[in-house]
Amino acid sequence: MGKLLKKGIISLLSVLALVLCTLPVKAENRTIRILFTSGLLAQLDPILEVNENGETIQTGGFAGLAGTIASQKNDATLVLDAGDFSYGTSASVLIPDGTVLSLLKQMGYDAVMPGEKDFSYDHDSLVS
Repeated sequence: MGKLLKKGIISLLSVLALVLCTLPVKAENRTIRILFTSGLLAQLDPILEVNENGETIQTGGFAGLAGTIASQKNDATLVLDAGDFSYGTSASVLIPDGTVLSLLKQMGYDAVMPGEKDFSYDHDSLVS
């Protein structure tokens, strides 16, 4: 397992521990669903791919991810990201700082952990 992956897992577990510590405690058993992403790289637009039937389909993109999160999230769901979400496409360099973080919040993310690429262009919005 690579050092970067190990650091990401440790970071995610740290964020998860902090989030879980803030949840109200009840005497009943409860299942928590975790939706986890990493390395979104500001892939705002879907990618065209050819599936096994030879059909061209759209996959990914923030709109598709938002739809998946909306269909899966309820009051017992945590949506987490382990970093490298804000920089990676040419669009991410052109949009104003903080835009990707705002999109993640609107998409229903509960917590994000900045990765090394997130400090490339968007440092000010990470600390605000």
